[in-house]
Amino acid sequence: MSFASIWNHQTQSKEPIVFHCIFLHPTTQLLTHWPSTAIDPQRLKKIYRDASDTITLDRKDIILHPDTPIDLKKDEIYTIVPMKGEITPSRPMPTPVLTSEMQESSLEEFEESLRKNVEDASEDELLQKEVNYMGNFDEITDQIVDGLWLGDCYSMECHKQMHIKGITHVISVANGLKPITNDNLTQHIYSLPDVPSSNLLEIFDETSNIIDSAREKGAVLVHCMAGVSRSASVVVAYIMKTFRISRDEAIQLVRARRNQIYPNQGFMNQLKEYETMGCELREDRHIRSLQDTIERMKNLAFLMESEGRVRLEWLKRDPNNSLLKETEKKRLFVCASCQRPLFLVESLLHPTEGLCNNLFLEPMQWMHDQISGFSGQLQCPQCRKRLGSYSWTSSMEKTIECSCHHITVPAFNVWTSRVLPAGRKSWT
Repeated sequence: MSFASIWNHQTQSKEPIVFHCIFLHPTTQLLTHWPSTAIDPQRLKKIYRDASDTITLDRKDIILHPDTPIDLKKDEIYTIVPMKGEITPSRPMPTPVLTSEMQESSLEEFEESLRKNVEDASEDELLQKEVNYMGNFDEITDQIVDGLWLGDCYSMECHKQMHIKGITHVISVANGLKPITNDNLTQHIYSLPDVPSSNLLEIFDETSNIIDSAREKGAVLVHCMAGVSRSASVVVAYIMKTFRISRDEAIQLVRARRNQIYPNQGFMNQLKEYETMGCELREDRHIRSLQDTIERMKNLAFLMESEGRVRLEWLKRDPNNSLLKETEKKRLFVCASCQRPLFLVESLLHPTEGLCNNLFLEPMQWMHDQISGFSGQLQCPQCRKRLGSYSWTSSMEKTIECSCHHITVPAFNVWTSRVLPAGRKSWT
């Protein structure tokens, strides 16, 4: 049984689903519990990508006008009128079957035999084997709106079923996962633990852009370990931003499709903050207390010393693995040799305009494989040119001091001569 199935039984929402009316697609049978009292064609087409400007109620057509949202009757079921063109109904997935071969071998042994005999197996056989081991995609995931699926860690392995669903992108919001090895799927990984202090707010704009882009030509799966907290928060943020509704309304819409969602309190607070921002991260939010950041880095140094390793989720996200907005590109620093994106200006702890020899910054995810010792060199992850050095310790012989006598402990610094603001050929 998958995590999602377990949570279905163990984690029920504490509040009843509140909605104003229901939309129904006549072919796919996708239901949407709409929380608002009005709808316009733009928002309707974000729910159902093939929707026309017409909906029906009691067999009567209602024409939606672009400039004037129409009022909706409470507790009614409105049927979508799809645009003209053939619509292919969703293909049902096979029922899982426990075979004698599965009973007599471990998962690893069976996967190895499958890999060796893959050329001899038919597509239907491979699909059946995937369903047997990973689960039925329709049962372990839920389609929130047309082309947006929310699921657990097993769902990311259902490659053949995702292909049938037209899924082209996967957003993985969990730590400790192995990357997907499938050329037909584009994966975006955010290594964040399910704890209230994890900063999901920072990725809401980015993940919303990825979901929008994926839904234009295909579909997208968003998942974490159980499909309950982290991935649910990302989907709720997208629903808020796309449909211009409140956090609580978005949660109701998502929960009506996947009842077990339950973001932790920290994520609930971040979603509320996102709502107050108008679902758009403000640049002034990046102006943080330097002392708070230094304290966080000291805590990282303590964790590194106690665990003897550095976890990827402790580090600042790599801008090279992100879809940057135009405003972020203006705050980007790159390697002077190969132009590989390295960090945004808000990661700097000692901002400068080229007057100092060193730039001190928060430890970045691209440093992960380089900072396992107590001190050492930092290299560009692409061209391998040396960028600077790092030190977790405060001992005098390992302390890194700038030419302006600035000292940060722990220290992660790059030389000013080895990086440049994006789009510039020099500091001057």
